[in-house]
Amino acid sequence: MTYSKTVETLPHPQRPHCAIRQELFARCRRLIVKVGSAILTGDRGLDRVNIHRISDQIAELREHGITCVIVSSGAIAAGWKRLKHPQPPQTIPHKQAAAAVGQSRLMRAWEEALGKHELNVAQVLLTAEGIKDQHRYLNARHTLEALLEWGVVPIINENDTVATDEIKFGDNDQLAVLLADLMGADLAILLTDTDGLYDSNPHTHSNAKRIALISSIDESLFSMVEESTSQVGTGGMKSKLMAAQKCTHTGIPLLIAHGRQKEILLRLYQGESWGSLFLPQN
Repeated sequence: MTYSKTVETLPHPQRPHCAIRQELFARCRRLIVKVGSAILTGDRGLDRVNIHRISDQIAELREHGITCVIVSSGAIAAGWKRLKHPQPPQTIPHKQAAAAVGQSRLMRAWEEALGKHELNVAQVLLTAEGIKDQHRYLNARHTLEALLEWGVVPIINENDTVATDEIKFGDNDQLAVLLADLMGADLAILLTDTDGLYDSNPHTHSNAKRIALISSIDESLFSMVEESTSQVGTGGMKSKLMAAQKCTHTGIPLLIAHGRQKEILLRLYQGESWGSLFLPQN
């Protein structure tokens, strides 16, 4: 399914940031929310408090008519921290084993958090092969559409227990973009541990400036970011920039924002200028 919007109906990049954001959310009926491992886990394993906070916001967005599909990282991190291993797994078999331990715990956390709002959840594990093949692509879409029709919140993750280097998406940023196109989403949001795209690494440069609105993605943007990952994540800002490039080329806007900022989804919904917004391309 290709997302269809004519260029003329898209917000003009010269308009004030808040007005553009308000307009995007006013139109939004289907939202992809990807939550990174750094947001879902802490020193002792799953950060259930933050999972509940995000779930509360998703429940409130539903009251405003926005259906959410969650792309959830965290299975590998939850697994190795549950096993009390001092270091994260490095090999594919060890990552797969950690994911097998952590995936059920991750789903239980989401089920508890969304269940208090009387929302049912469904676990959906995908691999790249499940998206590339047209028959499986359509099956995945039909299944997800049925879940949304029933009012169920899909919790989607890469199937880390069987994925290998040849069939991995690479990280859930890329998976979120594929799902945005698959589901005909109106907007994709990547929640990470950095409040958007900066002109230099904000963790090492105190004078780094956030770029609030991006209307085009070129090599100058890629030169600003470092190819790095967190201890518990597989992506990095370069991965998110690549995801934004793919997403906006399908006509879907994308937001990168800090997942631990208080009520971040609701503040974005209200048009506040948090994170970085990437506008759709021609």
